[in-house]
Amino acid sequence: MEISQALKNIKCVSPDLAVEEITCIRANREQAIPVMLEYIQKVSGIKSKKPWRYDAHFYAMYLLAEFRIKEAFPHLIQYLEFDYDFTEYLLGDSITEGFGSILASVATIDDISRIKTVIENTSLETFSRNATLKALQVLFTEDVYDRDDYMTYLRHLLETCHDDPTLLAFIICDCENAGFCELLPAIEKLFDAKLVDEQVTDYPFVRDRLMYSVEADAKEKLARNKRNRFVSDIIGLLKTWYYFSEKYKSDMCAKTKKTTAKKKQVKVSSDLDDFAQYIRDNSSRVSIMFLAEKREPVYTLSDMLEAKTVAALRRLGSLYKVTNCSRKKKAEIVQLLADKLLDTDILKEHLMLLKPPEWALFRKAASANHLIDDKASIDDLLMLHVFGIMSIFYYYSHFYFIVPAEIREMFSKLDEGFSENKEFADLLNDYAVAAANLYGVITQDDFVELFNSQNDRKTDIDEMFGTLIRFVYMDHGYVFWDEYIVSDEFEEDDYKDVEMYAGMAAAKPRYLPNREEFLKYSQWGYIEKTPQFSRLRDYIGKNITDDEKLADETAEKYYFATMRNAKPQEFIDILKESDILPGNEKTKALMRLVSDLSNNVRLWHNNGNTQYELDMRKGAHPTPPKNEPVRVIKIGRNEPCPCGSGKKYKKCCGM
Repeated sequence: MEISQALKNIKCVSPDLAVEEITCIRANREQAIPVMLEYIQKVSGIKSKKPWRYDAHFYAMYLLAEFRIKEAFPHLIQYLEFDYDFTEYLLGDSITEGFGSILASVATIDDISRIKTVIENTSLETFSRNATLKALQVLFTEDVYDRDDYMTYLRHLLETCHDDPTLLAFIICDCENAGFCELLPAIEKLFDAKLVDEQVTDYPFVRDRLMYSVEADAKEKLARNKRNRFVSDIIGLLKTWYYFSEKYKSDMCAKTKKTTAKKKQVKVSSDLDDFAQYIRDNSSRVSIMFLAEKREPVYTLSDMLEAKTVAALRRLGSLYKVTNCSRKKKAEIVQLLADKLLDTDILKEHLMLLKPPEWALFRKAASANHLIDDKASIDDLLMLHVFGIMSIFYYYSHFYFIVPAEIREMFSKLDEGFSENKEFADLLNDYAVAAANLYGVITQDDFVELFNSQNDRKTDIDEMFGTLIRFVYMDHGYVFWDEYIVSDEFEEDDYKDVEMYAGMAAAKPRYLPNREEFLKYSQWGYIEKTPQFSRLRDYIGKNITDDEKLADETAEKYYFATMRNAKPQEFIDILKESDILPGNEKTKALMRLVSDLSNNVRLWHNNGNTQYELDMRKGAHPTPPKNEPVRVIKIGRNEPCPCGSGKKYKKCCGM
């Protein structure tokens, strides 16, 4: 394998461990190191384009650690200082399973002070701080960090890190692992003061380990664990991960089979027409009834929280990252949650995430003591309920939607520009969804230019990324990948096709309709009702099936199949799945209409253009008759005939 290909391949991570690529990079390390440093810098650079769903840093950070490349340290330690959700996405399981070892492998004695700033940063999450704590442990195990200095620093942490009971428990575990029995009196005081998360460790266990351990033996035991040493063999290390195991692949296969079985089960149950119709007619009411509290409404935040069960409060506490909820009494959880919910910045962030219907419902409910609405949709209120900023009560046969009085007051005091910024963020998100649906791939620079060309309020790369990243978290159908915004449909192939599609599209002019038409593509499942599509739909409805709904569904399936450049077999399968057997002549006519449609759908690799439009630009000036295709879908002679006869095409319609 060529080194350039190996470096390209590691930009995507899949359950197939990149053994060949790693081996090639090891053999060409001098050539690979600058490229891998660029990979990790792209993520950590504050002013650079911040990629999302960008996997190149994963293999790069392990390889740079194995090579002991000290230049990687300042970039990697910044990963722990990002917003924790972003850090967790970037590092995944490695944040607890090995990032400390990676960090130590690229650190020097001079970097220890920088590591300490992260450990002592109380604004960071527990696991980010603990990863740097583990880096110190590795440096101690590898004899880079002096024993006395290490113990002195752990004592300092025991005396000062009282803000986080879980981190304090991790610090105590490190004292125990190192065999520092001199620290036992300080540890005992912390347990007596109830400052330690005893779900992580308890005093009797720590006491027994430290009282009866020999420090030299403790350090030798530390050294036997590869996670407490410098990174040496990443292939051997990563092979132990569940994600790269055969079991993971078999589990995913089993999960797919279960999903298929569930779909079949749903299909069978849908035959119960009366029951299915009742559910369709009452699904909104039934779902909201499940969320609603069956009692007289209350209007203050404290009363609403008190009305919830302890289990519901703990779920809400988990969302708001309230530590040790499982060990706190109800009154304590209520007070901690009230403090979180009354944080203006948190409220703003959650309101920013609301979809337009949810935002409209919130504003309506926040304008009065309560809103009575028996026709509200579950889709319009679920996030409001999840965030705890609106409660639902079912009282005297009506649904009451209530925003707590304290939150209503906070909302009324938000600066005048908030609503404008919220609407701008929603518009930017709509543009990103539309671009992902219409183009599949677009560079961030091109996206900003496109948006600015159609809107009075302009944006730039940094504002665009900071605004859209929150929507990426909520799975709006697009992601950031390298310098692109791409459809998340590329995830099925681990984004391997992104650069291919980007290259094909770059050679063609971009299709850009007016603002109103462009934003139609932000609607999921939007179909441009061209004359070709209408003719296909009409033909199916008049000649193939009398079921209007089935005719609509079949035409839509053909539309999206042509967008994907589907193989002939898929067009055949669409008919079979719908139990449609149209016969020879009707099948031939249908395929002609499908071929006509395929020349007039907007394709990602055509930069949003139809093939017909591109041919026109080239001066071909094709003028296809209504019933004649420009580009015929070829069916192999030995493939099953699309008419459904079960015969090969050459012995049926192809004769």
